Amino acid sequence: MGLTLVVGGLPLTSAPGNSLRIQVNSPDMTGDLLVNFADVGPFSCAFSSCGYGFCADFFYDGLMNLADVGIFAVHLLHSC
Repeated sequence: MGLTLVVGGLPLTSAPGNSLRIQVNSPDMTGDLLVNFADVGPFSCAFSSCGYGFCADFFYDGLMNLADVGIFAVHLLHSC
């Protein structure tokens, strides 16, 4: 699955040899287009693992803390 970034109605591309580094994370940790209790386990694992995990840093501050838990919790039972 790819990602296309559109700015002003035009797809943003990179020059040959100069790639865009875009990272995306989502509370839908399982990728089933639902944020439900199946995502709690993977989020908990990412949150409690030693070190930093981008996939669970929803506040995007380089830290794993309660700000990330709060953002995850707000999206529980949402669909993508």
